Amino acid sequence: IWGGDEYHGSGNFQSWELLAAGPERTVFELTYAPWSAGPCRISEVRRITLDVGRNLNRIDTHLRHECAGPVIVGLGIGNMTFGLHLQDPKAGVMSYWSERTDNGVLACGVVYDPELAADAAYAGPFGDSYYSPVVLPADGRLTYWAGGAWSGNGDFADMQAWHGHLNEFARLLNAPIKVLLPR
Repeated sequence: IWGGDEYHGSGNFQSWELLAAGPERTVFELTYAPWSAGPCRISEVRRITLDVGRNLNRIDTHLRHECAGPVIVGLGIGNMTFGLHLQDPKAGVMSYWSERTDNGVLACGVVYDPELAADAAYAGPFGDSYYSPVVLPADGRLTYWAGGAWSGNGDFADMQAWHGHLNEFARLLNAPIKVLLPR
C-alpha cells in the first residue's frame, strides 16, 4: 500500500485456512495482522486459487482501511534485479524475464484490470522491487493473477512467448464470453 513516499507491505500472514484441496484446484486464505501504511491503517484477507496446469494463480484480496482518499496498491515483483522488466498498464500486464543461468530462465508475471491502473509515478522500481500500481476499488476487493514459469519445462521458449502468454491471458480476462439464452 502506498503511504507517504513509499510502499508498505503486509508482512507475513498471521493465520491461514485451507478451503479446498482437490486434485485439480487448491484454495486457501491468508489473514494478515493490521499494519500501517503512512497515515493509513490496513488489514487484509487474501484468497489464493491454484489450478493445475496454469502458470498464473488467481488472487482475491479484501483490504479494510482507514485512509483518506484513494488507496494505491502495488502489485509487485520483488527481488528480481538481473533481467528484463516489462510493464504495460494499458493491457494490465507486468512481466519479468531473468538472465539465463546454467539452470535456465525464471519468469514472473502479474495480470490485473487495466481500468484500475494508477499513475505511473507509483510504478518504481523501489529498491529491488517493481510495482504495477492500481487504485483499490471502493469496496476494498481486488482480484489479480500472478505466477511464473521456468524455461526448463518447455512451455515458454523466450521472453516474447512469456509476455505474449500474459497479454493473451489479460485480453481474455477483459473480454469474457457472454452467453445469451433464448427465453
